[in-house]
Amino acid sequence: MTVQEIMDILDLHGFEDIEDDDKVAVINDVLQEICTREPWPFLEVSVALDASTDVDSSTGEVDLGSNPELSSVLDIINTDDYGRGISWMRRDEHYKNAASSLDATGTPYRYFFLGDALYLYPIPTSGNFRLTYLQVQQEVDDNDTASAILLPSRHHRLIALGAIYKLHSQEDDPENAAMFQGQFENKLQLMRQDLFKKQWDRPDSILVTDEEDWVE
Repeated sequence: MTVQEIMDILDLHGFEDIEDDDKVAVINDVLQEICTREPWPFLEVSVALDASTDVDSSTGEVDLGSNPELSSVLDIINTDDYGRGISWMRRDEHYKNAASSLDATGTPYRYFFLGDALYLYPIPTSGNFRLTYLQVQQEVDDNDTASAILLPSRHHRLIALGAIYKLHSQEDDPENAAMFQGQFENKLQLMRQDLFKKQWDRPDSILVTDEEDWVE
């Protein structure tokens, strides 16, 4: 659906008197609510990083360039080192543990965040890495086509249901708000099943990792 088509559905449910800007604001609220619920496959992005061009040689900050904005990391792999994973550490722990060597260079085995910025440590001066992350759903406006919405098109009706229940809440109509919120949550569960269960050929396996095996 285009954003305008979602707005048309809201009009059919009696919200034609709501300003278009207010409808778009609610649609964006719903998009953020959906996208922050789960590590959805439709948000996944995988990019190759070259330390010589994509990592700041003085700080270790990763530059994604024109790639989609990063929301959260799924994994970072050193593709030059047999696919060895790079592990996350809290920024405060990293600053305490590496207080005397924050500008050390070498093969990174740790990453951390300073605000929204992603850093590798030690700072690599060369090497290749594979970063897989969840991107940010950017805000839409009333002129946007369906391509601006990251959710698969078959689930766009979910956005309308979420907007309807929020608008009923804003208009102090708790009964209808609760009814449409229930429909929203049920449809969200169906989307979760649809998107996360992509094969029925064999049982899913669980990968067990031992933190003692991680390099610190």
